Amino acid sequence: MRLDEEERNRVFDASMTQGVTMSFLGYLNSMCHHVRNLYNICIYENQDVYAKFSLTYDPDETFSTGIINDGGKNPDFNENLVMKVTQSDVVLKCEI
Repeated sequence: MRLDEEERNRVFDASMTQGVTMSFLGYLNSMCHHVRNLYNICIYENQDVYAKFSLTYDPDETFSTGIINDGGKNPDFNENLVMKVTQSDVVLKCEI
């Protein structure tokens, strides 16, 4: 998800008018390139692979790449994910 300046302001303005009390710090822009030497759990064919990201302060809100059908051991994602950050001490978690 790519946001231009106007969209970023609109998202920020919408959160402020809906009574959201969390402070807005900015956006975390993450590029998911690829995975190498992934253990293949499928016996008969290549596995379908996706990556799931979350921020430690809100693990229930997740952001996922698209599914790479028959991705196998070396899937290429090449996807950009944008996450809204509201706390300064945050860690990005990734699951494949």
